[in-house]
Amino acid sequence: MNPPVSQGMPQATPAPIHDIVDAVPLPFVPFWVWIAGGAALALLVGLLIWWFFFRNRRAELTPRQKALLALGELASAGVSGYEFAVKVSEVLRSYIETVYGLRATRQTSLEFLEAIQANRVFSEEEKQAMAEFLETADLVKFARQDLGESENTKLRETALAVVQKGEERK
Repeated sequence: MNPPVSQGMPQATPAPIHDIVDAVPLPFVPFWVWIAGGAALALLVGLLIWWFFFRNRRAELTPRQKALLALGELASAGVSGYEFAVKVSEVLRSYIETVYGLRATRQTSLEFLEAIQANRVFSEEEKQAMAEFLETADLVKFARQDLGESENTKLRETALAVVQKGEERK
């Protein structure tokens, strides 16, 4: 309850009430600007949806597909015998390391051959082919022996055979 108001006490003067003022005019924006802004916003929303939901859904290549693609690119690249032998060896070693868990890229050829001798995944024919492959690749890499077109083709075919046989095992 309010205290009684005495006649002698001063009262607060209420603030004057002002009348409503006319509407403030806003700047005119043409209709096409609203359409363009809406289209830009829709495009931005669409890109954000794609970015969050669809960018990572690209099919990841299997190790076999990566190896076959790399070997196919080497065949058509027309690189020198040295570079060809090094790259084919890298592709095959990376494939074997990825698929079979052998430390092929971090071992010497002799260490790698000893590791696959104990591994029953590879047939004796494949072990012999890989031994010949690594011997040829080492001659090129370390002795700088130049290979002809037929030796390059044989290296590539050996690598292709190992990669393709690997898929048959699975």
